[in-house]
Amino acid sequence: MTDYAVLFPGQGSQNKNMLRNFDGDDIFDKSIITSSQILGYDIKRIIEDESKLNNTLYTQPIMVATSIAIWRSFHSKSNKMPIYAAGHSLGEYSALVANGTLSLEDCLN
Repeated sequence: MTDYAVLFPGQGSQNKNMLRNFDGDDIFDKSIITSSQILGYDIKRIIEDESKLNNTLYTQPIMVATSIAIWRSFHSKSNKMPIYAAGHSLGEYSALVANGTLSLEDCLN
């Protein structure tokens, strides 16, 4: 694999179907379970309820948690770190977690 960069999305890109492509991905699922435990609620259930998903109280931590779950799934297959990690607005936090500057737990708390 050649060098690459990652860009994490900010708030506003969420929708109730955003996890559909990751059903059955063990790395993704494990990360979502870990994030749900940290947050104290089931992320997948919140995503199914659009009124809750679009409530900033839930949206921001869920966007970080799902971005990191997707990142972890991708990284487990490539095992190569990007040369750049960036994020749009809230996505900056996901970039900090992905590059190891901030732990997922600290970020979600």
